[in-house]
Amino acid sequence: MRLAVLLARLCVSPLPVPANWFALPLRLIVGFGSIAHGYAKLARGPEVFIVIVRAIGTPCAHELGWATIVVEITGGSPILLRAWVPPLQCR
Repeated sequence: MRLAVLLARLCVSPLPVPANWFALPLRLIVGFGSIAHGYAKLARGPEVFIVIVRAIGTPCAHELGWATIVVEITGGSPILLRAWVPPLQCR
């Protein structure tokens, strides 16, 4: 019962803004961070990252290295634009 009360209190906004606005900093951090990491891997040269992926023993390192770069760059944009990420619904 105490856990339920604590979780209910966390869903209440301590500031006079809608609850959906609390996800905005998290979206910015995760979305922009993902794009920045993907761009850094691409800017330094994909081969450098692929060598690291191969060194940790990942199979198909070349394909997975490129897939990681593409997913980080293209996956950060929808998060910034609120696509596929539902707003927090507290009761």
